[in-house]
Amino acid sequence: DAARLTIAGDVRRIDVAAAGTSPHHAALLGASSDVLTFASTPIPYGAHIATVMSDGKDLDIWPGRELGGFLRLSPDGGRLARVRFDPIRGDSDLWVDDLKRGGKMRITTSRDLDLMPAWSPDGDRIAYRSGPHGAPGLMVAAADGTFRNQPLAVT
Repeated sequence: DAARLTIAGDVRRIDVAAAGTSPHHAALLGASSDVLTFASTPIPYGAHIATVMSDGKDLDIWPGRELGGFLRLSPDGGRLARVRFDPIRGDSDLWVDDLKRGGKMRITTSRDLDLMPAWSPDGDRIAYRSGPHGAPGLMVAAADGTFRNQPLAVT
């Protein structure tokens, strides 16, 4: 029950392993009121992403393995922001997948490490960490990729 921030209904076990977590790497999962997304157990050269409805039905395991993570569902559960790592360029960018209609859109294209996306409450923007390892900053981008990414003003 998202309004009360409590678990309601029957608890269901999903027999698919989810990727591990550590103090330095967040769990590779995201949730909305209806959808759970997660990465399967890490395997060499990437992990599979899966989605499942809150009732435990409609399990969808994506066929391709990818390097990346930081899966975050939009507030309406219809889009998935995530990080994809490019081993050739040695950087990572943010992508948004449309879970209802299919397709994906690249949100960032910098040579910096773009990580840890967080949706705005209205689902229009995504804040994220960007920059070199020793000097990261906070940025914000339109979730539909329509405006240039800008530093997030912190007051």
